[in-house]
Formats: sequence, structure tokens, C-alpha cells
Amino acid sequence: MILEQLRQSLENGEFGSLEATLLIDDILNEQLNLDDEDTILEPEEARIAAKIVDELFNFAERNCTENQELIERMEKYVPSYLDTISRSLLYEDVAGDEAKIISEDNFDLLSKKTTECEIEDLELAISSLSPNITLKSLSDDPKDCQNAIIINYYAFNKDLIDCKDDS
Repeated sequence: MILEQLRQSLENGEFGSLEATLLIDDILNEQLNLDDEDTILEPEEARIAAKIVDELFNFAERNCTENQELIERMEKYVPSYLDTISRSLLYEDVAGDEAKIISEDNFDLLSKKTTECEIEDLELAISSLSPNITLKSLSDDPKDCQNAIIINYYAFNKDLIDCKDDS
């Protein structure tokens, strides 16, 4: 599986150059279509993709002044990657199923399929390092209890890609 090979290569430091890391980002976009809203990954592939995104953050942070091209790409594509990962984790879920959580070094991700009726006082908690969020409905309008809605919550490391310390 290509995602697993990419993850292992990143973790083993085999892609230690900016060019190689940009190639990985190209593969995520152009071969695996992680930036496409129609892409659905298997649950294990989604977890591996999250690990690859985490490793991209690690690489970008090592010397962020030299990795500006990668950082700019990440700003553009990481939201789509995380949406694809979340959508994939929930693909076979129904409203009311447990939230799916992925915790990495640089970010946490929580995705849940629910309905408007279940939102009132719904608490979203990922880990002790991420803030808990409680959702409340502000509308008195009748709620749609039949159609599922998806909630995605992404919490990022406070000092993610902090270029202030680069010299």
C-alpha cells in the first residue's frame, strides 16, 4: 500500500530533502487525491494519511525558513487532507455512532456523525491537551432529526511551525 510506504519513508528519514518531501505532497494530491472531496479512504488508510500529515508538519518545522514552499502548500492542502481523513473515518457510520479520534504529535482530529436533535449540549473531547467543546443549538426552529450532519474538530499544537526560533 502506497500510503504505508510513504509513512515509513517519512518516519525513517529517507525523505530528508525538501524536494523529496514536496514529492510526497504531490503524491498525496495527484495520485491519492486527498484534496478531492469525493475521495474515501479505508479507515486504516485514513489513519496512515494522518500520520503522513503529522510527519509533513515535523519536516516543515525542522527548518521552516528553508521550507517555505512546503509550508505554503500545507496551508493550502492540509485542510482538504484532514477533511478527507475525517470523511473517510465516518463513511460507514450512522448518526449517533461514537466519535472517531486521531491524536498525533502536531494535531488532534475528532469526527462525529450526528443529527440536529443530538447536538444540544453535545460535548466534544479529544484529549487532555485539546480544549473540550460543548455545542448548543441557538435556534428554536424545528430540528431535522432524520438527516445526518458531520462535525469535524481539529486541534493543532500551539507552537506548530514556529519560525521565530529559526536563524
